[in-house]
Amino acid sequence: MGAFVFWLWSLVREPDLEPVKAPEVGSVFRLGLRALAGDRDYRFFSIVRLLGTFAGIASPFYLVYVTKVMHVPMEAMGLYMMASTGVSLCSGLVWAPVANRAPRHRLVSISTVLQLANTGCALLVVTFGGSLAPEVAPFVAASVFLISSCAGSAAVMVNDTTLLSSAPTGERPTYFGFLNTRAGAGSFVLPLGGVILETWGYLPLFGLSTVLAAGAFVATLRLGAAGRLRRPISIPRLARSSTARRVDKAL
Repeated sequence: MGAFVFWLWSLVREPDLEPVKAPEVGSVFRLGLRALAGDRDYRFFSIVRLLGTFAGIASPFYLVYVTKVMHVPMEAMGLYMMASTGVSLCSGLVWAPVANRAPRHRLVSISTVLQLANTGCALLVVTFGGSLAPEVAPFVAASVFLISSCAGSAAVMVNDTTLLSSAPTGERPTYFGFLNTRAGAGSFVLPLGGVILETWGYLPLFGLSTVLAAGAFVATLRLGAAGRLRRPISIPRLARSSTARRVDKAL
């Protein structure tokens, strides 16, 4: 199967792109800071990405809660993984056409809403899951895995689409590299979830995850405002074209 996928991948023919001069390694950090300071959309999208990364602090411990507190049998985990994979594949078919039509700030909002729904649902399960009947617990626990797959698929699609549509052509390597480096460095905070769990328990940990996801959603509202502020830029072009038509009619 792997050889077949590799053969299909080798058949892909990429279009000829305009060559872009890569920045020097030593100046990438400086260029990234300049992009954050000068590009409001990029700045707020970076905040969304970082808060979304931090919101995953409780994700590794949901499986522990499901098996140890809700007593869901381990045999159900395989079914969860199969269902999550199916949801991820099917949702990818939905996000592709949506990404081609919807404004980028709306795509980011949809992605963060799904992540907030995922963390909020997990918080509800952690709050009331211990009192559920054994025959109901597996079905309730499954909802978080399915929402998580849908949210993850949307995030992958939205992150690349947003940066490709908003970053200047000559600065895309800086935009991608600087943001991914910061998000990767932020992922080292995630092991602190184990410390929070050992110190305060499941409820504060999943509550913190939900608060961080809510913060990411609030940041998308500012991103949407920045995106709308850029739209009037096209007005002078329309004015010039209408002026040109009037000159043609006069001639």
